[in-house]
Amino acid sequence: MITLNTESCTPMDAWSTFTAMSLHFNSERDYDAFKFNFKGPRCKRETFMSHKNRYQFEKLARAYPKRNEVILYSLANLIAGNKWIGECNEGAYNNWTGKVQALDYNFKTDVATIGEEDERLSLTFDQCFLPDDLSEPPLIYKLYVGGKISIETLAVFENMLSFTSRLNKKLIDPLEVSKGTSFLVSKYAPFLVHAADLKKYTENVLSVFTK
Repeated sequence: MITLNTESCTPMDAWSTFTAMSLHFNSERDYDAFKFNFKGPRCKRETFMSHKNRYQFEKLARAYPKRNEVILYSLANLIAGNKWIGECNEGAYNNWTGKVQALDYNFKTDVATIGEEDERLSLTFDQCFLPDDLSEPPLIYKLYVGGKISIETLAVFENMLSFTSRLNKKLIDPLEVSKGTSFLVSKYAPFLVHAADLKKYTENVLSVFTK
């Protein structure tokens, strides 16, 4: 499992951690949870005690007494689109944990899917990430939106290629749909740095696209 923090977690810590994670994935805020060690803005104890969702964070700290667990629980739920603590649930966390445990297999399967579409459309590897028609989303985003590849695969590719910044600069995206995906991918990628063997994954990509 991914280890980002080894500290214990009180209910106030759970609130702080969830807040930091929420800010990290908020496209309207320039916030890096890693930089602040997964700790949100300071909060006085009396302010926390009167917080309308205090019970939710007390419950979260009882279920996950280590800050690392709260980080990953928050991550899993935010990736699943559960932005309010009351929406967060163990099912989303268990589902995410299963995906991370199967990351090797899922990435290999997704790369094969990308390779098949790449061949069908006669694209180069680079064109899968940066389309010739810059008013269109890249192939990998189309496959992701269509449910054919996972957000984890995109995050692994971001760790390999750092493709999102280059894509954002060139893509014509007035509604910022693709930029929204790029933001999610770029914010998610650092969490998977130590979950994926990038050397092995790169070899897998090369075996598909250089055959």
